[in-house]
Amino acid sequence: MDGLPGVSAAVRLSALVSLPNIALAVCVAVAVWLVLVPLSALLYNTFTEDTGFGPGGFSLDNFVEAYSSWHILGLLRNSVVFAVGTALTTFVMGALVAWVVERTDAPGGSLFHTLSLLSFAMPGLLIAMAWIFVFSPNIGWGNAVLKAAFGLSEAPVNIYSMAGMTWALSSHYFPLAYLVLGPALRALDLRMEEAALMAGGSYPQVFARVTLPLLRPAILSALLLLFVMGMASYEVPRLIGRPARIDVFTTDIQGAIIAAPPAFGVASALGLTLLAICVLAVLFYRRATQHADSFATVTGKGYRPARIKLGRARWPVAVGIGAMFVFALGLPLVTLIWQSFFRNLAQPFVFTSARATLDNYEFILSYPIFLAAVKTSVLLAAMAATIVAGLTFVMAWIAQRWLPRYGFVLDALAFAPIAIPGVIVGPASSSPT
Repeated sequence: MDGLPGVSAAVRLSALVSLPNIALAVCVAVAVWLVLVPLSALLYNTFTEDTGFGPGGFSLDNFVEAYSSWHILGLLRNSVVFAVGTALTTFVMGALVAWVVERTDAPGGSLFHTLSLLSFAMPGLLIAMAWIFVFSPNIGWGNAVLKAAFGLSEAPVNIYSMAGMTWALSSHYFPLAYLVLGPALRALDLRMEEAALMAGGSYPQVFARVTLPLLRPAILSALLLLFVMGMASYEVPRLIGRPARIDVFTTDIQGAIIAAPPAFGVASALGLTLLAICVLAVLFYRRATQHADSFATVTGKGYRPARIKLGRARWPVAVGIGAMFVFALGLPLVTLIWQSFFRNLAQPFVFTSARATLDNYEFILSYPIFLAAVKTSVLLAAMAATIVAGLTFVMAWIAQRWLPRYGFVLDALAFAPIAIPGVIVGPASSSPT
């Protein structure tokens, strides 16, 4: 009998040291390290004196320097307006594509889906450059065509504006909104809408009381993701906003980092406000979707939703969506390809005395730094994608199959980085702590 307590303790210890528990502990440790280490460094840099050789003693000077002028109100206003405008514009464009592809019989659905996937191969930096080539008041070929066509004396479109910034980012991100909303529309059961209509409801009432509640989790997910990406965007505000003196948090944070000497503490202090805004957005999303299961529909195996018959409008709708893809993605792509064959700026579709040449391609293909950069970029992207996919797969498997009662821990840790814009990781990781 004396050995029973020792045996029971050994049994409990062996149960704790099981493979699922070890995998859970490893995943939690990795996730905590990826989330908390940058945040800890950010807080440490914010509340310590920036000596130029690393953080010093406790100080609030970084907050005073970052928030003592009225400039911070302009940053807040510009950042929120830019993020909200981008989220709404991108959402509308992506929702239109998702509705046409998933819920109607309009032709070209598979083509639009493929184009949405291919759009992610275009870096945001190049998209912003392309829109400058198209709608710059001075060098934009799109403005030149419009001026010649309508006899205008001034450029009708100015890309160096808040509207230009919003459009440049939305034209790149709207396929992402489609990929988020598409599965939700695909699984939506039209029979509930038909039942509501047969019960005497009007189309606006059915849309407000049946369709929107069913799609609310997907809609809020898309808007949250787009808002956070807008807040964290740097390329568009840097290339388009800075010349127009439209500063946002990301450009000011980067400006503090590259200052001489670097002001890591000020950058970290600014990053805290950006982080707080994104955290509030995530908390709002979690609160609004905490009862998302209440809006789930149960369908049979192999269920396929009926598509809306557009009749004579099939082809006009398809042409309209195709025109949006051509304008939002095709126009900047054609501009970049055209410009790559000329040494100096050349307007597409306009006669020019300059001759097309392959000198640009010969130069970059023989430039050792470019080849090394391509190799590094591909290697970095492959490693990051492999690590993220592997870690996410293991965490999802543990949360759903092995230890579902602890799934909320991994869910919270996996969801936390959404509220951490990538631009504030720079001050946390680059400071000489």
